[in-house]
Amino acid sequence: SCTAFIEQGTDVFPITIADHSSVVFNNKMWVIGGTISAGAPTATSGPSNRVYSSANGTTWTLENSSLNNY
Repeated sequence: SCTAFIEQGTDVFPITIADHSSVVFNNKMWVIGGTISAGAPTATSGPSNRVYSSANGTTWTLENSSLNNY
């Protein structure tokens, strides 16, 4: 069964990203790809091939750190 995903805050994600895909799978929320917004503190703006996951909506893990991420 699926439980509700409750917002954990407005600034918990490690980068500012738009136009991404999101899915809940294997008890985690996954954020895939998208466009990193200009002014993002930890990344250059532009297209992203990053994949993040979180089991709680507060702590996020970069899952594909071995790739050449934008």
